[in-house]
Amino acid sequence: MNVLNHIAIIPDGNRRWAKERGLPSYMGHFYGMKKFYEVVKWWLSKDIRIVSFYMLSYENLLNRPKGELENLFKFFDKELGDTINRKNDFLEILEEKEVKVRFVGLLDKLPKNIFEKINKLMDITKDFNRRVLNLLIAYGGRIEIINAIRNMKRFDEEEFRNNLWVREDVDLIIRTGGYSRLSNLLIYQSAYAELYVINKYWPAITEEDLDKAIEWYSNVSRNFGR
Repeated sequence: MNVLNHIAIIPDGNRRWAKERGLPSYMGHFYGMKKFYEVVKWWLSKDIRIVSFYMLSYENLLNRPKGELENLFKFFDKELGDTINRKNDFLEILEEKEVKVRFVGLLDKLPKNIFEKINKLMDITKDFNRRVLNLLIAYGGRIEIINAIRNMKRFDEEEFRNNLWVREDVDLIIRTGGYSRLSNLLIYQSAYAELYVINKYWPAITEEDLDKAIEWYSNVSRNFGR
């Protein structure tokens, strides 16, 4: 059985899910966030140490309509505020399971209110190390690599990896929404990752879908160039 230490998830399809139901795009993100909480709880029931969620790419930040981004950030702000102020049970779950939350990306490009709240949540969980929840926001894999190179003090692989925002290699990438592409996600870390595509939009997936992905991964032949 293959060791599974790090899963990366591309939760694609929120807007398409909403459009098919005649709903505005922000409702897709609303139901997508509900699914995020469900999937985090599913992850915490498994023996998997790290999960990385691709929440918002830097390209999304540059190219999505202004109104859509404003609605999305209002939603992020409320969810982060409710978590920090314990108006939901998410922080209690993180503390109980000793989950370190790491927001990864060009965080200074985010609205100030979002930036302050994500730093507060990271500070609350900074001493936990049993599990790691990476939330990639305003993130791009190419930008991460360029940033790492700029900060290197010597030119070798160890120094390069130490300057990445996410250092751990990805074992399995799960993408919803039907498309088979990485979309600039953790490019270096995913060199030998397996890609599993679920042909459902993110709000529609089930725990059974995720369990099937884990089962598939456990049986796949991983050669690592051998």
